[in-house]
Amino acid sequence: MNQPEEQIDTIRCFIVDEIIKDPSVEITPDSDLLIGGYLDSVSVVRLVAHLEDQYSVKIPPEDILIENFGSIQSISDYLSTRV
Repeated sequence: MNQPEEQIDTIRCFIVDEIIKDPSVEITPDSDLLIGGYLDSVSVVRLVAHLEDQYSVKIPPEDILIENFGSIQSISDYLSTRV
């Protein structure tokens, strides 16, 4: 498994296990996390805090946009520009 795939899997696992808390939920890298109801404003804050800890990055508030956090793939793409 290469780095982006590992990152996508790590992000997906956090969302499924810690936010949704239902391992039976199937989320693909391109699933719409916000419109699909998987994330709300509170869970986005939790996700950002987790990503900052996990990847040792600082995510400024102005970067918390649907373009960067709308799907697992967009989160991974965003992180690749930060790490």
